[in-house]
Amino acid sequence: MNGNSTTIANTIHRRIVEDGGLTLSVTPEAFDSVILETVTFYKGYQVSIADQYKRPFGHKLSPIELQDLIKATVEQAKLLNKPTYIGIWREDDIVYYDTSIHVTDPWEARDIALKHNQKAIHDWRTGKDIYVNKWSLGV
Repeated sequence: MNGNSTTIANTIHRRIVEDGGLTLSVTPEAFDSVILETVTFYKGYQVSIADQYKRPFGHKLSPIELQDLIKATVEQAKLLNKPTYIGIWREDDIVYYDTSIHVTDPWEARDIALKHNQKAIHDWRTGKDIYVNKWSLGV
């Protein structure tokens, strides 16, 4: 991993406070080595395929929890044979951590969200979440 787990956990916490969340790409480099980078897409949708953690706001992930989150995301990437991401966002006083994928089709994103029992997808173009129980798209 590029940087130690405590520093990364502190950076994640700061971004949750400042921005409400972030998306990290997880790129396996070599055995036991991973590069984490913040990503921003300008179109498409981010949808969770696996919930990982749900914590009260202010609770920082421990280094072990962070390593487990990265490991789960890398395993999903290998299983799906496509890039996966760590999605982290705050809603009210809860912070959610999950493994997500990026898709370009809104209906595909909705179907994936329903399949994985997710309540929302993130629309990168608008920067807003779309709740699947209130589904309507102006696309």
